Amino acid sequence: MGPQLYGDGSYNWTDAKTTLSSELTDLYMDGCFWGGGVAISNYIDANIENSSYNNQLAIPVSNGSENFAVVYGDYSYVYFNDGEPRVIKSIDVCPTSYVLNSETIGDGTSNTLQNDPNGWFKVTVVADDDEDNFVEFYLCKDGVVQKDWKTVDLSALGKVTMLTFYFSGSDTGSWGLNTPAYFALDNVKVGEDFTGISSLQNSESRTHDAYNLFGVRVNEDYKGIVIQNGKKILRK
Repeated sequence: MGPQLYGDGSYNWTDAKTTLSSELTDLYMDGCFWGGGVAISNYIDANIENSSYNNQLAIPVSNGSENFAVVYGDYSYVYFNDGEPRVIKSIDVCPTSYVLNSETIGDGTSNTLQNDPNGWFKVTVVADDDEDNFVEFYLCKDGVVQKDWKTVDLSALGKVTMLTFYFSGSDTGSWGLNTPAYFALDNVKVGEDFTGISSLQNSESRTHDAYNLFGVRVNEDYKGIVIQNGKKILRK
């Protein structure tokens, strides 16, 4: 995990079948995972009592897949690298071990949500940066904590080129959300095909093609945020 996610910021992956892709969000401009992103993992840690940020890529229970993805932080995203809109029918989601520790035990920074009738932790999935086109799912609602995998229907979003993830919850403080902003993602159903995270690999290929946030290919004169070589770039 260290050399790839806390290295030079070049970490990225692409699914060869659908071109579903992602990389580090890099909110702090230092190329490290603590700035957010979507990372491939295969770590299982059912020992929730000892889970913390030190094993941020672990999940408490396997769904049988070889690998899965861990989404961390607001503005993390996945997108189709070829810019072709597709219907993502559903995704499978699960709390990470770190999140489950926070929700059920508390970690000194966050408060326990389990059995709190007002406790909740939610992920909002926004299509193509359109704040009016979104789907929400809960990892905790009314004090009931999700502890296993579940399927979330995204078909209402229609054809999309990008999904962006945002976190919210009942436990907040002066710095915002206290509950760790993570969840695991797998079994992305694109059209009639499943994109199992196990098929995703780090992408070594590079292209000069650039796309705007709506997945439209743009030329070198385009100004604004573009996606090129698996990274968001601001052109001025």
